[in-house]
Amino acid sequence: MTKKDYNYLALRGAGIKDEEYVEKYNLDPEIANTPKINDAMLDIVYQENIDAGIPEKQAEAITEVISNIDQHVATKSDIARLEDKIEANTERLEDKLDNHIKWMFTISGAIFLLLLKLVFFGS
Repeated sequence: MTKKDYNYLALRGAGIKDEEYVEKYNLDPEIANTPKINDAMLDIVYQENIDAGIPEKQAEAITEVISNIDQHVATKSDIARLEDKIEANTERLEDKLDNHIKWMFTISGAIFLLLLKLVFFGS
């Protein structure tokens, strides 16, 4: 069975495995293939920013922005799902439009016949 990778980049279609982060940053292997991998990576980013001399409030703000990225960036599967919905809705709307056009021609034809009757045969 294939394990799902939960790191932000993998969720967006990049071929980065959670195990790569575990190995590179010497993380607990238990967090691989769980959403906890992102929390650990945020802690690392925060600490790297502090070590680089970034003030604590700025480091916290950067970490906050990164943690919220997941809410604002669509994954490839999100985009594919939305494209499928758009396609289905487009087809449904085209069908409705076709039906409306048919009804318009039917009603227009009926009105035309009524006008002909009024013009040539009176009321």
